Amino acid sequence: MRQVVCLSFLLAAALPGIASGEPARTLPAIRAEGRLAIDGRLDEPDWQRAPVAAGFTQSEPDAGAPASEQTEVRILYDAETLYIGVHARHRNPAGIIANELRRDFDGTSTDWVAVIVDPFLDRRNGYQFGVNPAGASWDSQKFNEGRERNLSWDGVWEVRTSRDTSGWYAEYAIPFRTLQLPASDPQTWGINFQRHLQGRLENSYWSPVPRQWALDRLSLAGTLEGLQGIGRGANLRVKPYLAARATRSGRADTATGDAGFDLKYGITPGLTADLTVNTDFSQVEADVQQVGATRFSVLFPEKREFFLENSGLFQFGPGTDRGSQISSAPGTSAGGRDNSVLNDLALFFSRRVGLSRDGESVPIAAGARVSGRVGGTGLGALVVQQREAGDEPAARYSVLRLRRHLMAASDLGVMFVEKRSAGAQNRVAGLDLNLRPTRDVTVFAYAARAIDVESHPPAGRQMAARAGLAFNDGRWVGEGSYGVIGAAFVDEAGFVPRAGIERTQFLLGRRFRPSGTSRWLREIYPAVGFTDVRQEGGSFDSRYWERRLVFTLQNGATLEVGDNPNEEDLVVPFVVNRARAVVVPPGRYVFTDRFIAIGSSRARRLFLDARAVSGGYYDGHRNLLQAGVTARANVHLSGSATYSRDDVELPSGSSVTHQLTARGNIGFSSRLFLNGLVQYDSSSRQWNSNLRFNFLYRPLSDVFVVFSDRRAERVTDIGGRSVAIKVTRLLAF
Repeated sequence: MRQVVCLSFLLAAALPGIASGEPARTLPAIRAEGRLAIDGRLDEPDWQRAPVAAGFTQSEPDAGAPASEQTEVRILYDAETLYIGVHARHRNPAGIIANELRRDFDGTSTDWVAVIVDPFLDRRNGYQFGVNPAGASWDSQKFNEGRERNLSWDGVWEVRTSRDTSGWYAEYAIPFRTLQLPASDPQTWGINFQRHLQGRLENSYWSPVPRQWALDRLSLAGTLEGLQGIGRGANLRVKPYLAARATRSGRADTATGDAGFDLKYGITPGLTADLTVNTDFSQVEADVQQVGATRFSVLFPEKREFFLENSGLFQFGPGTDRGSQISSAPGTSAGGRDNSVLNDLALFFSRRVGLSRDGESVPIAAGARVSGRVGGTGLGALVVQQREAGDEPAARYSVLRLRRHLMAASDLGVMFVEKRSAGAQNRVAGLDLNLRPTRDVTVFAYAARAIDVESHPPAGRQMAARAGLAFNDGRWVGEGSYGVIGAAFVDEAGFVPRAGIERTQFLLGRRFRPSGTSRWLREIYPAVGFTDVRQEGGSFDSRYWERRLVFTLQNGATLEVGDNPNEEDLVVPFVVNRARAVVVPPGRYVFTDRFIAIGSSRARRLFLDARAVSGGYYDGHRNLLQAGVTARANVHLSGSATYSRDDVELPSGSSVTHQLTARGNIGFSSRLFLNGLVQYDSSSRQWNSNLRFNFLYRPLSDVFVVFSDRRAERVTDIGGRSVAIKVTRLLAF
């Protein structure tokens, strides 16, 4: 592994990198002379004198062709705010699709336009802002050209939309204090715009982007030039909260009240400090239950606001897992496989903080973070103090992250993670390298070591490492890697999918666009993946193949078929269903499952998706059926339901597990929402429900009312019930 890292570093020094060259498009920044009303109409005189960004180019479906509908973007600014005006022309206004009002809406079901800005012009990192014709908005942070994406980031900004017979309009107002900005004057930013037409599944860009990439490919963005005399204010934000909760658990009733705050301060133009005191996460939505039994750890996503800010900076390694490329194509889902390890190591996994081992909330006393950049180096430092709760001792988590930019799109980083609790400590340190020698090739490597572990650690190596190469030119998709996670690699602040293994993986896929069937068939995507796992020391553990064929129609509907040959050597029993005593005994197993998955067009108000898996399962048989339906009555009302039936028959017994998940969403306006989630799992025989009311009464200032309920299979048996009310208020200076 040491040789791989050294070779990669020498390659980084030797290669010239991606020459950004002259940007394809430039747009001058024009200062507004009068006041702009953010109403989505673009009728002030200033908008008429602003230069126009037009001439969008398709990436889908007809790469390189002019966009089928014209889009015009204008930019203005004053001392405090960047204004963006969009005229999304449409020859058939009745064909404009807008299915949602909720914040951070599903971009695969509606028309939208988006802008990404790169204030430091580093061609790597930016802020993305999108809106659909109904006025629903979403925003995110993008790092290292999309290698890490913070989709839950929320900034202070405003947007309004309107329509007429020529199409629809969007008018943005983004305060400069929302962004980290350089101290130079004048400033030149990276910038690009994207428009999505859901009815045609068309993506077009102002500065062209190949179809295999997205708007966050900032090395391909244009520039916004001539921003002068812009102010960042005091760059201080304080967000206090008040919360109250009433809980019933068994026959005990409790009522509590709490208060705390979050603070954000811009230390320098590129460096921001965050402080949280008595942090509360009562408004966070419940996790969605996972389908199928697995021998390995399951990775649940982070949803808590404090840990999401600049979270991409704390990403260690390549930022993707090998399974994502084969499973992210429309309609794919890894064929129902749950016995392979797809997730990669996370050196710091923030869900370890503030949650017990069984997923219960543990109070956080305070946390502090410094994140941003100093010159060409990304810096992240985090300290969180967790209180004692029940059997969970008080603990302090500390993280230090440095990432040095190399060439145009590469970086070399180090990371240190520590957890201290009850006189014990666990420390892990790592080094990672990500190179992009050409536009389509990425080389990655990392190595980490557990420095302090428990007093009697498991036998084996205390290190983890991985190296690989990925390729994607829009037609061919490929990736290969080799990784090791030692049996004694203990990382109590991270996510370790499985220890004591050596893993070799590869993926190869080819995208075909047949011209003879282009009226109805857009793409054929055959792909094959392979995973070979060895126990530490080289003895065989498991081997998996993934073979699939995906058809994507021009309306977005998909059909996927494939199979998954498996070979495993179990050294300990695998418990499939503990309640029914269904167990796979140790031994060597060879079996294959086959699957089919379908999905209808998401442009319609009603769409369906389903997959069925059938075949061998260790020394028995398994049938898995999963079906879902989503319905949208209008932009205000939508709902979805997913049902799965997992039927396993083994010599030791049989089990049938049912899971049901239902969601309902009411958007009274773009600031007032009611969301419901109901889940049932027959293996635990529990019903879980979560009802959340959210009123955004001013930017990033909310009122939440959250009702949660957990019941046994007999719905009269209440396992736990709570009602929480939380009010936040953002004060920006």
